[in-house]
Formats: sequence, structure tokens, C-alpha cells
Amino acid sequence: MMSFFQHKILGLHLLLSLGGIVCWVVAASFSFLFLLQEHALKRKHAWISLPALEILDRAHYRWLSLGFWMFTAGMVIGLLAAKVQLGQQWSFNPVQLWTLAGWGIFAVLLFFRARTGLRGKRAVLYSLIGFIGVLFFSWIGVSYLFPGVHQP
Repeated sequence: MMSFFQHKILGLHLLLSLGGIVCWVVAASFSFLFLLQEHALKRKHAWISLPALEILDRAHYRWLSLGFWMFTAGMVIGLLAAKVQLGQQWSFNPVQLWTLAGWGIFAVLLFFRARTGLRGKRAVLYSLIGFIGVLFFSWIGVSYLFPGVHQP
């Protein structure tokens, strides 16, 4: 039987983790819009009415950052919940490992944006690759290929 504390902490873990993923979906949408706008500008297609590339890049970065911090908080709370419920924080199951790898992709991307000024097309392409990796491996691939603690 799960205690009130365990129930609340797992709910918070779920809320923050999924909130982070939702933010990454929005960031991926801005990445797609950035690439679409850049393509239209190169081809001089005036029929596409999107914000300027700088605005799209800034929106992409803000949503990516917000998702990163929400997902980070969700991971930390998940580790605490695992410690309370299972007696161990880290069990090296595939969901945890792939989640950490996906988190690392965005950590590296945000680090390079802060340190080297990585922006524009390269940043949104890396972000899309990271998003697809997180979506495929953490959500779809691991959930069906490697059943673990996150399975019913």
C-alpha cells in the first residue's frame, strides 16, 4: 500500500517529467517552424507568414530550457520516490539509463548554447535529433522492448 507521501511524490514526479516532455514537444515545434521559415526565406517564398528566425530561435531555446529544468526536477524527485518505495535510488533499468542519456543530449545542447553561442539551424537540428532520440528510446523503444518499473 502506498502512503500519502509516496502518492504525492510520485504524482509530482509524473507531473514534472511529463511537463518537461511537453515543453520539449513545443521546442521541437519551434525547431520545425524555424527550419520551415529558413527554407522559405532561402527560396523567397513570401506566402509563408512566420515570425523572424531570431524570434523562433529564442522561443525554441526558452521552451527547451524550461523543459530541461522541469525534466531534471522530475528525475530527481523520481530518484527520491524510488529510494522511498524501492529502497534504492538507481536500479540501472533501461528506462532510467535511456532517460539519463536523453537528458544528457539536452544538457550538452544547452551547455554549448551558453558557452559557444550555438544558435540557429545547427541548434534546432541537434534539438530535433535529441527530441527524436528521447521520444523513441525513452518512451517508445524502452517501454516496449525492456519492461521495467514503469510498466503496469
